[in-house]
Amino acid sequence: MSGILRGGVLAIGLAAAALPAAPLVADDTEAMIETLRTAMQRFEDINVALAEGYVPDPSGECVKAGAHGLPPELGHMGIHYLRPDLLGLTTTELRVNGNGTHTDFMTPAILLYEPQADGAMVLVGIENLVFARAWQEAGHSEPPSFLGRRWD
Repeated sequence: MSGILRGGVLAIGLAAAALPAAPLVADDTEAMIETLRTAMQRFEDINVALAEGYVPDPSGECVKAGAHGLPPELGHMGIHYLRPDLLGLTTTELRVNGNGTHTDFMTPAILLYEPQADGAMVLVGIENLVFARAWQEAGHSEPPSFLGRRWD
């Protein structure tokens, strides 16, 4: 493992207070998604996110798959709003680095917003990001997982 381990973008709703001990069944997954949707509703108002310490990615980029070497049909992620304290950011120049090992989706480290034509921002996803070196230094030998899926 090197670099960054991403928990992936979770269409507004996947989150957990703790990692599951075993793979979840469909009913558990659906319940988790609904729990997350409810918990994340407050972030539909971007001012709430700002008040809770989220800051826009300094690049201001609406991340698009095609611009990052991925198939364009994968679409766009949106503009990232970050919680530097949860990410443990140590640098934001050129390549982000940090010491974060935060995996709690009930308080995601990253919110994703889609800019609208009228200037409004719509919450479209949540994400966590773990720095591999910090994760390993914390004593973990395997990547984090969520709902039975290992992070990439």
